[in-house]
Amino acid sequence: MPPIRRPLVRNLAAKTMARIEWYLKEAVPLFLAGTILLFGLDRLSLLGAVHAAGEPVVHHLLGFAREGA
Repeated sequence: MPPIRRPLVRNLAAKTMARIEWYLKEAVPLFLAGTILLFGLDRLSLLGAVHAAGEPVVHHLLGFAREGA
């Protein structure tokens, strides 16, 4: 069994920065694209249609309760 050692701050910082860089490159663009899509659908008054189209799947197939129920 290898010895357990205290991690070096330099190694922790490098690993943390690598994960932050991954997050900024991979996740943030997806969040921005989703936000822009939802904003556009709302501006075009199509968000209600998306809600109505997804309602059978969410409430019947997946079994989620309706809001306020």
